[in-house]
Amino acid sequence: MHRNVRFPEGELDLVVRRGKVLVFVEVKTRETEEFGQPYQFVSLEKKRRQAVLASRFVSLCRLRSVPTRFDIVSVVLPPGQPPQIEHVEQAFLINDI
Repeated sequence: MHRNVRFPEGELDLVVRRGKVLVFVEVKTRETEEFGQPYQFVSLEKKRRQAVLASRFVSLCRLRSVPTRFDIVSVVLPPGQPPQIEHVEQAFLINDI
């Protein structure tokens, strides 16, 4: 697992391997669920940037033809309550952006 992989253009929050799949995870933290679902907090521009950074990561690691996916982990931290964690697998696809 790699955390906070930084490039001049931005950062990948988490990069993990699940079997043969390389998973790029965007982590979103907020205090309440009132303002929408986790996937709504990743803008089109952010998705595009994640795709570019993921491509750069794959290239720098010299990985060839590795399947990838983009997930979102939402962490809601309501005051005085236990955290609520939601994992959205395949939150977006490269073809969608």
